[in-house]
Amino acid sequence: MLEIMNNPGKVFVPEQSFDSYRESENLLRYITRTRANDPKKGDLIAWSGRGVRVGKGIERVIKEFECVQRLYVPKGTEYGRHCFHEFYCVRKEYVELLGEQMESVLCALAEACMTIYWHEGFQVVCAIHKPHKNTLFAHIHFAVNAICFADGTKWHSNGEDRRFREYQMNQFAVGLCPLWEEVYGSDNNWIFQKV
Repeated sequence: MLEIMNNPGKVFVPEQSFDSYRESENLLRYITRTRANDPKKGDLIAWSGRGVRVGKGIERVIKEFECVQRLYVPKGTEYGRHCFHEFYCVRKEYVELLGEQMESVLCALAEACMTIYWHEGFQVVCAIHKPHKNTLFAHIHFAVNAICFADGTKWHSNGEDRRFREYQMNQFAVGLCPLWEEVYGSDNNWIFQKV
C-alpha cells in the first residue's frame, strides 16, 4: 500500500512530433474525444484547460492554441514542434482506493496537474479517460502548447523535467486521495508537501 501512495502514477510521453497546426488540432480532438464519430467517446470523463476558453468549445480552443503558436518566430527556416503530448497513467490500486469518488478526484487531480504547465506560461488542455477495461489504469492526457503565451519562446523539456513533473503529479495525487489519512494517519508530510 505504501508503494501505491508513494508512486500512484507515471508520466508517459508518446513519440510523436506534432509539427503542424493540423497535428495540434488532431491531438486536441483525440484527447477530448471530439473527433467526428469517435469510437472512444464513451471513455471520456471530462476535459478542461488553462489559458483557453473551454466553455466556447473545442473549435475555439484549437484556434486559441494556433493564435499563440503564431507568436513564435523560428531562428531558422524550420518551425518544429507545435504541441506536446504527455499523459499521467494512474495505477489501478490508486483507482481502486478512490472507489466511488474516482471521477471527482481525477478531475481535481487533472486541474492541479495543469498548473504545472500553466505556471510556466503554456496553454494546456487535459482530458481524463476512464480506466481501461483490461488494465484498470485511468489516465489524464495533457496537450501542451509548445509556445509560451507570455514571451513567444518554445518549451524545452528533457527526462529530468519529465521525472520532476511526475513527482509533482504524484504529490498532488497523494494529497487528493480521500483515504490517505484514514490509512496512514494525518502525519504524512514526509511524502506530501502542499505546493
